[in-house]
Amino acid sequence: MSALREAYELIKDPADWCQGTLAQLSADGSRMQRCAVGALSAAMATEEDRAVLVEVAASLFPEQAYRIFPPDVIWQVNDNVGHEAVMQMFEKAIVETEGSL
Repeated sequence: MSALREAYELIKDPADWCQGTLAQLSADGSRMQRCAVGALSAAMATEEDRAVLVEVAASLFPEQAYRIFPPDVIWQVNDNVGHEAVMQMFEKAIVETEGSL
């Protein structure tokens, strides 16, 4: 399984996703929640994986990318746009690198 796909699977369920921090325990302590970057880190993504996701994020969410340095666009989408947007980023990146979701 690719790192992009593994990161996607880690946060596919909104209950496993968070904003404002790389990772945290859920309020009840039953699960680890991760942001998009935290999921990439947990999946041991390469710089190439990260670059693809940055490029996709910037193309899908140009308003977020316009305001910041490109590597930070993932954070901006995660923390300001939301879970569905993060999933769109990962899905497009996986399709671009693997050919299908």
